[in-house]
Order: sequence, then structure tokens, then C-alpha cells
Amino acid sequence: MATMTRQHFAVIADVLKERLETAQNADTEYPEAITAESVLEGVIEQFAVVLRGTNPNFNESKFLQACGRG
Repeated sequence: MATMTRQHFAVIADVLKERLETAQNADTEYPEAITAESVLEGVIEQFAVVLRGTNPNFNESKFLQACGRG
């Protein structure tokens, strides 16, 4: 496995923080809409968006398949 850098950790932390904030806001407005599955779907989608912006060769369909969504 390749060595991860501080930059990698920052990207991971940013995605998780954004998804946590989204889930917390949704929990206040629509508590019935929050499930573990919906939270994980949001995390996967957010990572796909961020990773697409970091690498022009990023293959989103392969990523989603590796996450169990394809």
C-alpha cells in the first residue's frame, strides 16, 4: 500500500466533516430521513466528487463498484 500524506488525510477529514454536518442538519429538519445507509451513500458520493477533482484519470465507475455500488 502506498504511503499516505497529510494532504490525503486532510481530504478524508474534509469529506467526513462535510457529511457529518449534512447528517446533523438533516437530523434536525427530517429525522426520519437519516439512516446509516443514507449517510454512507453521502460519504461515497462526496468522495467521488472530491477524487474526480484531484485526478483527471479517476474512474468514478470503478470507484463506485469498489464501494459496492456498481
